[in-house]
Amino acid sequence: HGRLLLGSAGREYDEDEAALAGMDKAQRVAAQRQQMRKRLGLGAEFFGDDLVNDDDLHTSTRRAEPVAVKAEEPSSQAAEIDMSKLSARERNRLKRKARLEGTAGDKNKRKQKKLDIGAGKEAKVATAVAVTEQAGQENTIVVEATRASAREAVFAISAGRWAFGGLAAVLLVDLFDAAWETRHGAALALRALLKHQGAGGGRQRGASAEENARRNQRFLEDASVRLACVFALDRFGDFVSDHVVAPVRETCAQALAAASQWADAALVKRVQAALLQLAERGEARGAWEVRHAGLSALRYVVAVRRDLAGVLAPDAVAAALHALGGADDDVRAVAAATLLPLVDALVAAQPQRLPALVDAAVQALGDAAADDLAACAAGVLQLLAKLLGHPVVRGALADGGSAGSVCATLVPRLTAFLRHVLVDVRRAALDTLAAAAAMDCAAAQVWALAARHVFQNVLLETDDAVCRASCALWQRLVGDQEVAGVLATQAADMFGVCVTP
Repeated sequence: HGRLLLGSAGREYDEDEAALAGMDKAQRVAAQRQQMRKRLGLGAEFFGDDLVNDDDLHTSTRRAEPVAVKAEEPSSQAAEIDMSKLSARERNRLKRKARLEGTAGDKNKRKQKKLDIGAGKEAKVATAVAVTEQAGQENTIVVEATRASAREAVFAISAGRWAFGGLAAVLLVDLFDAAWETRHGAALALRALLKHQGAGGGRQRGASAEENARRNQRFLEDASVRLACVFALDRFGDFVSDHVVAPVRETCAQALAAASQWADAALVKRVQAALLQLAERGEARGAWEVRHAGLSALRYVVAVRRDLAGVLAPDAVAAALHALGGADDDVRAVAAATLLPLVDALVAAQPQRLPALVDAAVQALGDAAADDLAACAAGVLQLLAKLLGHPVVRGALADGGSAGSVCATLVPRLTAFLRHVLVDVRRAALDTLAAAAAMDCAAAQVWALAARHVFQNVLLETDDAVCRASCALWQRLVGDQEVAGVLATQAADMFGVCVTP
């Protein structure tokens, strides 16, 4: 029941009461109009002044209480300077600087002491110390000691403990900050920390090896729980081209995978169970962001712990297959990305599930064909290319008698993606067609239709790599005598396409 984590807490849209204090009604309205125009991007000269009226602005009737300001004494630095040789502008600048330094001195509680080096007295320093030699004053230095803040004290390294313990504690708290930039930065730092120093988390000098191992697993479990909470609460996302971009959840998923590489098998299983529960509850409550985050994290964890693929693969495949048949396009995309590294494990351990996986991918591809910007198109095509390129998968389809129906349904759908707006989708469609051509499971008329689309792709393609792949597939298709015979009857139309400007 935590608070949802969005892009920000909305504080940047609040009125700056300090800036508006002391203004009358007309001045407040003018200042608010200027702030609103700046936030709406209406500050250019070609925008008229009538876009924002006074009726659109809310003026507060609360009057600012007068605050007594105590006059600050000029600093010693300003007093030592001969003011008579300075201009009025320079004198005013020095006075403003002196007032700012006086305010900063009240906040930082700085203490300065002049020490005589020849006296041989020892100085007691605070957490942060700066030593400056004084020009023109021999054997004299200035020591500035600053009291460390509570946040800086957390980063202090304690003897006998993990050196990055304080840093990790701060990062785990910043994962729940209201601003997405802070959450993203904390996740990036935590990912690097867990990747390189995760094995030392929670360890303490003097403890036994068993005790340190328990401490390390306890630290990794605590970090995993907090990352899972971010998956459940974060809702920040953006859309780039054909897919959703969730920087916080994506980076947290990578950080969770970095922690999983040091975790034992029991902890990895509990992490997978929590991710599967997130995906299930996200679907039940209609929160696709939660389901997307759970599957994304599951993909990284399974990819990192390949030694546990036999244990993790069954449940991960079941969840991904269910998501692949769902209605949400972004969830289908991450489901295809989750299944992609598990193909080899499925071929070795569960070959009986391969036909169902191929059917689900073909069905998802049919749903994606209706939208040119479907997010799952590239991922599903890559999954199909890897599945159909495996001899065991082709053998399973042939033994089950479904190879002909799969090719008859798949090949016409693939031709719709050969002229897709995205290069990655066109390349993946050609790879899938090449893998399906190796099965030789469709009628000559079906492959002749595919060959004509590939021929048009050769003429129209602007990407060199995709054009070379199209030429290779064209030569492979026309090498079949039955396909070449069908194309011979359509040669006139194909030549007409070549001469058409």
